[in-house]
Amino acid sequence: MYTNYFSIREESKTKFRLQPHVLDILPKNKDARILDIGCGLCKHLSQFKLMGYNNLKGIDISDEAEAACKSHGIEFEKIQSIIEYCSNSKLKYDFIVMAHVLEHLEKEIVIDTLSSIRSLIIEGGAMYIVVPNAQSNTNCYWAYEDFTHHTLYTSGSLYYVLK
Repeated sequence: MYTNYFSIREESKTKFRLQPHVLDILPKNKDARILDIGCGLCKHLSQFKLMGYNNLKGIDISDEAEAACKSHGIEFEKIQSIIEYCSNSKLKYDFIVMAHVLEHLEKEIVIDTLSSIRSLIIEGGAMYIVVPNAQSNTNCYWAYEDFTHHTLYTSGSLYYVLK
C-alpha cells in the first residue's frame, strides 16, 4: 500500500477548521479519551488539543502522520491494520474520529472494521465519521480523483454498513 499519500494531495496542505457540528458531539469532559483512526496530518487532534483536550491519540499507517502527531505533542501509534489494533487495544474511548478513511478500505473488510471499532467505544461514547458524499454533484470527481478510494458512500449505504 502506498503510504506517502499526503505528499501528493494539495488539499492536505491547506488550513483546517473543525466543522461546527463536531463541537456538538465532542465530550464536554476535557479528560475524555479521544482516538483518531487514520489521523493523517493530525488536523482534528491538534484542534482538540487547542480546545483543551489532553487525552488524545492518533493511529495511522503513515510516517507522515507520526511526524505530524509528534510535532503537536500528541500520542501516536503506527499500525498495519485497524482490526488488529482494535483487537489488541485494552483502552476504550469516549470519542472516536474517522475522517476520510472508510472510503479507502476494501468493501470486504468495511463491516468487520466498523464492528471492531465499536468495541473501543465506551457506553455513551460517540464516533464521528467523515466520507465523501456519493450523492453530491461532485461524487464522480471524488470517486476517481483519489486513486486510493475503493468505495464512496451515500447516506443510505453509510447507514447500512454502520447498522
